[in-house]
Amino acid sequence: MRLDEGLGSPDAQIVLRELDDDGRLGLRDAPGEVLDGLRQHTRGFPRALEAVKAILDGDETLTPRDLLERTGHLTEDQVVQVLVGEAYELLDAAAQQVMQALAVYPAPVSAVGVDFLLRPVSPTTDAAPILTRLVRRQLVRFQDGHYHLHPVDREYARGQLPAGAPGDTAAAFTLTGLQARAADYYTQIRTPRESWRSLEDVRPQLAEFELRCDAGDYDTAATVLDDIDFDYLLVWGHYRTLVELHGRIYGRITDPGLNGTHLTTLGSCRSQLGEYRQAIDLYGQALAIAREIGDRSGEGAALGNLGECRRSLGEYRQAIDLHGQALAIAREIGDRYGEGIVLGGLGNCRFQLGEYRQAIDLYGQALAIFREIGDRSGEGAALIGLGNCHLGLGEYRQAIDLHGQALAVGRAIGNRYGEGTALIGLGNCHLGLGEYRQAIDLHGQALAIFREIGDRSGQANALDYLGRAWLASGDASRAVTLLGQAMSIADATGDSEPAVMARLGLARAHLQLGDPATALLTVTQARDLPYPPGKPGLRLLEGLALLELNRPEESVQAFSDAVTAADALLALAGSNTDALQARALALSGLAATTGDRAQAAEAGRAFARTEAITNAEGVAADTRTLLGQIARHDTSGILAEIRRHAGTVTRIRRLLHVFSDSEARAKGRRR
Repeated sequence: MRLDEGLGSPDAQIVLRELDDDGRLGLRDAPGEVLDGLRQHTRGFPRALEAVKAILDGDETLTPRDLLERTGHLTEDQVVQVLVGEAYELLDAAAQQVMQALAVYPAPVSAVGVDFLLRPVSPTTDAAPILTRLVRRQLVRFQDGHYHLHPVDREYARGQLPAGAPGDTAAAFTLTGLQARAADYYTQIRTPRESWRSLEDVRPQLAEFELRCDAGDYDTAATVLDDIDFDYLLVWGHYRTLVELHGRIYGRITDPGLNGTHLTTLGSCRSQLGEYRQAIDLYGQALAIAREIGDRSGEGAALGNLGECRRSLGEYRQAIDLHGQALAIAREIGDRYGEGIVLGGLGNCRFQLGEYRQAIDLYGQALAIFREIGDRSGEGAALIGLGNCHLGLGEYRQAIDLHGQALAVGRAIGNRYGEGTALIGLGNCHLGLGEYRQAIDLHGQALAIFREIGDRSGQANALDYLGRAWLASGDASRAVTLLGQAMSIADATGDSEPAVMARLGLARAHLQLGDPATALLTVTQARDLPYPPGKPGLRLLEGLALLELNRPEESVQAFSDAVTAADALLALAGSNTDALQARALALSGLAATTGDRAQAAEAGRAFARTEAITNAEGVAADTRTLLGQIARHDTSGILAEIRRHAGTVTRIRRLLHVFSDSEARAKGRRR
């Protein structure tokens, strides 16, 4: 801890006596006024008290009273540094070198690591006994077999090393030379790739990255980070951490290809955080580099990533154009994998537009390519995309079969992410069929997988769907807990889509529990989140919460905003049934609030446009629930006919539930 104030009396005196357990240093049996004087002169700072022991331990001729006289002149901002420095200067040359070596390492390290660093300059030094002595003197910390320095000691010991220059060899006892050798040590102690499951498993690479950056070797640092970022840290949801790490090398990489990869990954992080405009700028830089060096594959990847950002912003036509350019490049250069990825991206666009038949064709083409080239991961993702389309069309048995195939693929190749995503798809199928217990079980299995692999975004999605399943089963209290957890994770990772979706479900749960004030707060918090497909639903639930709070004039505005947001999506694709559903319910809210029969008739037509999609009980029940909540405020009975129709509706999708491709959405595409 960095304390603003030191220990008072008698705590500081107790510490000093305890530091001299055998009485050898004279502290244990020193007069109270001497110890109190040392407390005052050291200001009671724990590190300064420890330095008192180290100084006395290093000079057998020195007494506590002598030291008291030598510390009386120190100012408060100097006391710790001066005492630490004096303790350091009392060490022999070998012990000083050991402390300098420890000061180079950015994390606790074993005695072997210290020996590794010192071997070129002092091959006979055995660090272990020296470290033991330094621990006893309170100059080095020891825990779990590893040694490290207090920040004050580390700063002082590093300051005693010559700075050196870039390119210093390992034999040069300079800060630069030692940093290069310490980085080599971390390269040697990496664990096998197949054992990587969490951030702890890649600590050696993270330490090496820091050392390479400190030494100014940014290209090597970029290579180290490239080995762990996209397939590991990004998958595990460490978006903020990756932004910070890539920020250290941004603008400092000299190799164009390496720089393009760095910009692409940084863009993927920004995209996952919902910072789509920043991601677009980064992908644009990567695109310029690819074109400059004639990297057609990289050019196609950048165009596809730009397309995914535009899709996330609801700019579907631009997204389709960008994916089209990427598709042309992939076919021109014979990049079958790239072609499959881009076809999946185009499928995502058509899916979110509600153009399920076109999306099925695109996902089908992608599936054929992935099977042709033997890419099982891509095959699983395409199957999930197809399953989601058939789910959107209400073709549940086909959807269950496709998600089942994807689940088998994921398990066959050990793709835990794909396995979890397929389980979510299967759970949603059973949810739509009204088979809530099966949905809860499947979503629970998915959640366990995402927790096991440390995928924060996956956890947010699984918690969201699990909460919705409990809500549909009638347990709104449990749903609130789960959806609240989903919202917290999504907010922490900055992923806007699950953040919006969790708030939609959470608001529904609070409305069901009779808490419209909390429901209103929940949806208004999501107003500015960049996820256009969720806007009609957010405004719809806002209007319903305002109705429950007896604020009809404000509810009219919210329902009107919901209709406007839905119309914006329907202008892109008239078959977007999520938008049609939200529009029909918002018009019902307007009709109930204003008594306008024209709006009621328009709501009926909007319901009719969605009517040929599904006869699933789970979906119809969801619609009846929302319409019933709105109808409680229908004093004129204007919604009676619509409610009778909605009770037997055969083609209404589940409200506010937008699926997207499994892996392409979460990960983007790398070069």
